Parts: sequence; structure tokens; C-alpha cells
Amino acid sequence: MVLLPVSCRQEARWRVAFKATLVAGLRARSGTCPQEVRDRTDVSVKGGMIMSMTVLAIGLGHAVFPVAGALAKGRTGLWVGAGIGCLVALVAGGARYGVIDLIGVGIGLVAGLAMLKEDKA
Repeated sequence: MVLLPVSCRQEARWRVAFKATLVAGLRARSGTCPQEVRDRTDVSVKGGMIMSMTVLAIGLGHAVFPVAGALAKGRTGLWVGAGIGCLVALVAGGARYGVIDLIGVGIGLVAGLAMLKEDKA
């Protein structure tokens, strides 16, 4: 790796550019900046919201395993489906999203138990 010498003037320009970018981002969040900067910030916030909703949808998708097991085989199928859902959540999901996926399996387990209790009554 070759390190190129950087003049003090160039380093000062980089610092000023970085500080201007940081200040513009903070102003965009506080509402005291021009509209075009606010528009760029809003796009990134909307992208984060879409990502969050996608993660929740996938987490709730793991609820299908216990519910399908309960519909097919009753109480035994419910627990087998919950086990399969846990395995899929831990193996297929990333480390960041494992908890959300397991919460989805738990929601499916509760829904399956509620369905089985309704059938008994």
C-alpha cells in the first residue's frame, strides 16, 4: 500500500467538507435547512421505514409454521411446526433478526393454541 502525502491545505478542505455535510444533516433533521437537503434526508428515512416493515413481515411469516401444524395435525403438529419454525428462524435469518423471527414463531404458537382451544370448546 502506498501512502500519498497530503498537504495541510488539502486536509483542511476535507475537514471543512465533512463538517459542512454533518451540519447539513443535522439541520435536515431539525427542519432548518433548504428543501432539497430535506428531500434527500426524507428518502433515507422512508427507506429505513420500508426495511423495518419488511423485517416485521418476515418475522410474522415465521408464524405460519406453528399455525399450519395446528391445522394439519392438532397439538402435536403445533409443537412440531413451532420447532421447525424455530430452526428456520435461526438458520435462515441473520443474527440481527433472529429475535424478531422467534417472536413471530411465538405469535404463531399462541395463535395455534388459541385455535386448538376453540376446537375443544
